[in-house]
Amino acid sequence: MMAFSLLALSLLPMSTGATAATIPDLMKTFPSMTQEMAELTVTMPSFTMALAIVISSFMVKRWGTKKLVLTGTALTAVGAVASMLAPNVFILLAARAVMGAGIGLFNALCISLIDRLYTGQQRERLLGFQNTFQGLGAAGGALIVGLILMNTSWKMAFSFYI
Repeated sequence: MMAFSLLALSLLPMSTGATAATIPDLMKTFPSMTQEMAELTVTMPSFTMALAIVISSFMVKRWGTKKLVLTGTALTAVGAVASMLAPNVFILLAARAVMGAGIGLFNALCISLIDRLYTGQQRERLLGFQNTFQGLGAAGGALIVGLILMNTSWKMAFSFYI
């Protein structure tokens, strides 16, 4: 169960761009929004994720691994829910920033926890699976978001991250 949990964390870091398909509907909902602003909603999580990755190594020493992973997953969920409920583009951008920061807090830990908790062939196998799960997160995320968009509104596409 521990190994699967660590691998499940690896689904999210590569999936931040999965919601790119929401851009046309975003622009219809917010007609005054520029194309650049709409695209920023897709790239914002990657920016804050990169910042959080840098500071997570310092935070893990202070808070511990478990608290950092729990905080990161909580921020990811809060950012996803806030994205779904955002009444305007500025709140949407802030929510996406929070979501990216949450993913960034546990992103580096996806690999280091496998390295720390497992040895030998099991570690090698899990590191290979971890890489596979990242790819599945990117491809599967885009597929799931597309299916959500076919059946509901663009706001529900952010439920993928929950």
